[in-house]
Amino acid sequence: YVSTMQPGSGAELGLRHFQHPKRSSADFGADIDRFSFIVIDLSLRALVHNPKLFNKYSNGENIIFTANDYIDPDNSAAFAELKAIPALSRDAGNLAKVCKGSVKSVPTLSDFLAGNIFAGTIATHLLLDKNTKKEPAAYVGAYDVIDAADYASVLEHVGDKVEFVGMVTKVIPGWSRNKQPYCFVFFTVPDSPRSVRLNIWSNGLNKLFDSQELGWSKTKSELSKWEKKGVWLSVQGLVDPVYSSQKYGEALSITISSKSQIREITKAEAQRRLKTIQSDEQYEVGTLPTWGDSGTLQRLPSVNTPPLTKNQMIMNTIRQKTSSSLGGAPIYGVAGLKVCAMVEHKSLGRGMVIAIDNGHVRVAFREGVNLFQCPGAFHDGWLRLVSGQ
Repeated sequence: YVSTMQPGSGAELGLRHFQHPKRSSADFGADIDRFSFIVIDLSLRALVHNPKLFNKYSNGENIIFTANDYIDPDNSAAFAELKAIPALSRDAGNLAKVCKGSVKSVPTLSDFLAGNIFAGTIATHLLLDKNTKKEPAAYVGAYDVIDAADYASVLEHVGDKVEFVGMVTKVIPGWSRNKQPYCFVFFTVPDSPRSVRLNIWSNGLNKLFDSQELGWSKTKSELSKWEKKGVWLSVQGLVDPVYSSQKYGEALSITISSKSQIREITKAEAQRRLKTIQSDEQYEVGTLPTWGDSGTLQRLPSVNTPPLTKNQMIMNTIRQKTSSSLGGAPIYGVAGLKVCAMVEHKSLGRGMVIAIDNGHVRVAFREGVNLFQCPGAFHDGWLRLVSGQ
């Protein structure tokens, strides 16, 4: 913010992990950076006391705190750990109170450090019954959350920075032509012709495990634990374009170059994060819907598509070329339907068209492949076209 700018007319909301949880564009003004200053100051002081907190809590887009900590500070591990440090206990507790107040009530950094947090205007949360059970707050990530087991959804985000959430299904280590170790970590069904994976090349392995010091055999052993235990991961990064190979088929991936990109999470936490994209689905993470439940099939509403930005137009051109290389052209009277088109089924969720032949369309969903009459399934509202790209 600079003094010549109009208050209350913000064009963006800043980096989520440094903003008050209630910030909106209407709050734009001279005081908008107060919360960020407090967060940065407290985070840096915490690192002075315990430098290991950075590797524990940083995801590459924050220092210690995330947007989720601000939304629910009472259940935040980061807040709890800072409150346990005597020199930071008061300030960590006061920041939690500031998070529960209004944006307008955020104090200046000097007032905050002096312990003046305008308690009269933000302490209304203290009136709540301490025994009242509070529902877990909805997950707020820095990027769109994508189900890493859903190839079709990942394909829509080629070129975007996203957060993968998925369970490791297979780990394949190997050696490159220049005799450097690497590893592919898969989230999709093993040996699927279209897969979603992590590419961890030698430099990434060094960042994750210090493999040069640990040794390749022990590094492979550590990675294999992800597959054996069915570990759930949260991964942030840029979705690479489709890569085709005879050995692995069509693969979408995120390349790992930093330790902060990957976090092991519990299945419960994975469910919480995936709920942000599965609110209309009928099943939980790790379970599959029953095919043929006609009672859940309803006519789907039409899609109102907003105008594309220049970047989206460029990415659509790339996807069109990818789709063309895999074959398929609009046929059977369904506009835009091609191999690799995205469709959505009311109870099965999103899927990808993998073949169109003899008046039928084969769609790959998360739990398997189903065959539909084309275009009857679209006309009857069983399926809708999400993207023809």
